Amino acid sequence: MQIGFTSTTFKLLQPDEICALGAKAGADCIEWSEPHIPDPARARAIAVRCADAGIACNSLGSYYRVGEDDAAHWETLCQTAAAMGAVRIRVWLGKKGSEKTSEAEYAALLADAERMLRVAVGFGLVVAAEAHQNTYNDSCESSLRFLRELNNPAFGTYFQSLYLDLPADLERLAQTFAHIFAAHVSFSEVRRNRLMHLLPPERDCVDRIVRALCERDFRQPLLLEYCQCCGQRAFFEDMARLRELVKDGEAAHG
Repeated sequence: MQIGFTSTTFKLLQPDEICALGAKAGADCIEWSEPHIPDPARARAIAVRCADAGIACNSLGSYYRVGEDDAAHWETLCQTAAAMGAVRIRVWLGKKGSEKTSEAEYAALLADAERMLRVAVGFGLVVAAEAHQNTYNDSCESSLRFLRELNNPAFGTYFQSLYLDLPADLERLAQTFAHIFAAHVSFSEVRRNRLMHLLPPERDCVDRIVRALCERDFRQPLLLEYCQCCGQRAFFEDMARLRELVKDGEAAHG
């Protein structure tokens, strides 16, 4: 699987600086955040820079919310992703948690997703919803309902954990695996939860998630999201650890 990171890990750095860090860390790919790559011209420039460094720009991490029904904004995002050479746009699925979303609002999400896909497919792109609280994609059940009722292979989900209930997260990974277009992991969020006494110290969350992905022969990007204090040393350590976990997992299940 490809191992990379999200550019939002370094919100205050410029794209050239982020690309240089990725090259030094041996990243295979970068998911570029919309604020870093705001338009097609910037996307083309950074694509050249990344190609020179041997790094794929395979996704645009947008903050577009399904349900906005903003055709002009969505067209620009698709143009930007295509100019970068990306194959995927990340979106947020609505503005409310699944339990607070009415059936009328749910129907509007489906309708907007269908409109979005008609445009995205024209640019050779797929779309995936971040698994995030306060969106409709906040549980295994709501995610599967939306994916099944939309019934379009060009729309998928991300996998990511809050590192609070790992058994539930692993069950979600298993249930939604066929629809997972990318996975986010974060050692720094695990460390934060331990410091806040929200997570027992003996639980190696990222290790178990990577093992679960390797067991299922995951072929999509595995992306590091955030690092401790946005520090470069922590970033290099986390990327090296992630690569080690993937190597061990693939060896064990190859």
